[in-house]
Amino acid sequence: MARQLAMSTVIAWFGSLSFDKQKEALDRMEVEHEQSRAAKRSEVVTQLAALGYAVAKKRGRPQASASSGADGRKGRRGKVKAKYCDPKTNETWSGRGRMATWLKSKQNAGEKIEKYLV
Repeated sequence: MARQLAMSTVIAWFGSLSFDKQKEALDRMEVEHEQSRAAKRSEVVTQLAALGYAVAKKRGRPQASASSGADGRKGRRGKVKAKYCDPKTNETWSGRGRMATWLKSKQNAGEKIEKYLV
């Protein structure tokens, strides 16, 4: 494992190098970082597999869960059939969201909304 150095020591050392040496040092650090990162990822994947979890092969956004829509988006869904209908005006309400004003006014007037079920 690498020895921990004070940040001021590293900055002073790095500043004393020529541009070419700085670039070389950065390239070397990048390679070592990627190796360390790959080793850690492999270790985590092994631990997750032992716990019964699968790890996604590619980076990026996680796959859609079962609770979201068929295409992975949440929010708006397709049209829904009408559940309630006023025979006089042919106004309808699907039963989702806020109650339709025509049905709410009928309910407030004392009528049973079951009467308007389709």
